[in-house]
Amino acid sequence: MADSLMTLADLAKINSRDLYTEGTFSDLLQSAPLLQRMPAAIAPLGDTFKYYVESANSVAVFRAANAGKDFTTSTDTEVSVSLKYVDASVKQDVATANAYIYGPEALIAMKAGRALANAFFVIEKQILQGTNADASGFSGLPDNAALSDVADSQVIDAGGTTALTSVYALRMGPSDCQVLVGNNGIISIGETRQELTIDSSSKSFSAYVTPIDAWAGVTMGDKYSCARIANVDSGSNKLTDAKIAEMLEQFPGGAWPDVLVMNSRSAYQLQSSRTATNATGSPAPWPAESQGIPIIVSPGLGNAETQVT
Repeated sequence: MADSLMTLADLAKINSRDLYTEGTFSDLLQSAPLLQRMPAAIAPLGDTFKYYVESANSVAVFRAANAGKDFTTSTDTEVSVSLKYVDASVKQDVATANAYIYGPEALIAMKAGRALANAFFVIEKQILQGTNADASGFSGLPDNAALSDVADSQVIDAGGTTALTSVYALRMGPSDCQVLVGNNGIISIGETRQELTIDSSSKSFSAYVTPIDAWAGVTMGDKYSCARIANVDSGSNKLTDAKIAEMLEQFPGGAWPDVLVMNSRSAYQLQSSRTATNATGSPAPWPAESQGIPIIVSPGLGNAETQVT
C-alpha cells in the first residue's frame, strides 16, 4: 500500500490563520486509559520476557511433638512472552513541511506526537483484543488459555451471539498484569532525517522521516490475575452489576481485581440497569465503579467480537 502523506489541501487547512492553534483536534478515538493505569515492566531482551508461575505449593501440616512430616517443595512453571515490534515512524514531504506556517520542526513534532499517541492506542487495543486486533501483534487477554472458552473457570458467559463485547477484571502489578517494553524499556523517537522516498508512480521526492518504535507485550500473571465476562450483547444479554459480581466470585478471597475494563456501550448498559432499580427513579450517574472496583472505559474494546464458545 502506498504511503498516505499530508496533501497541500491538508496544509491549507492547517495554515489557515482563522483556526484555533493552541491545541490539536482529532475525530479518532486513540486514547489509552488502561495503559495510564497499568504498570510497565522492562524486558532486557528485544523480543522475549520470561517469568515463573507457582504451579504447586509446599505443604504445611499440624504435627505432634517428635512426629515427623513429609517435606514437599513448591514448583514453578516458566512462562515465556513474545514481544512484538511496534513501528509508528512518520514521514512528511519536505515541500509541505517547509511551507508550514510555524516551521517544519513544529509540524514534525505535531505529527510525531500524534503517531506516538496512536502507538499507545494500538498497544492497548492489542492487550484487550489480542491477535483478533492484529494477527502480527502480541498475544492479549482473549488469547489467554484461562479466558478463551466459556468452560474456563475465569470466564462468565453473558449469553449473547451477535454484536458482542467483553468486560475484563484485572489484577495489576509485578506478579499480575503489566505492559512490557522490550529492548531495555526503550520507546525510541529517533532523530529526524531527510531522505528520498518513492511515490505511487515510483518517482522520487525528499521527505523528513522520524523513526518511532518499540517492542511491546503484556504479562497476564497467573490464573487469578484476570477474568472475563464474554458475549455481552446489545439485546437481552447486557452488562449488569450482578454479572460483574458473578465474575468477581472467580477470584480468591482477598485477591480481588484492581480495575474493571469495558467499553462505553457496556458502561451505558450498567448505568441504565442502575437507573431501572433506582429508588428515586432519577438517572443513575455514569458508573465509575462496581462492587467498589474502579471502572476504566476503553475504546480498545469493540462491539464485534467473535462469540466465545
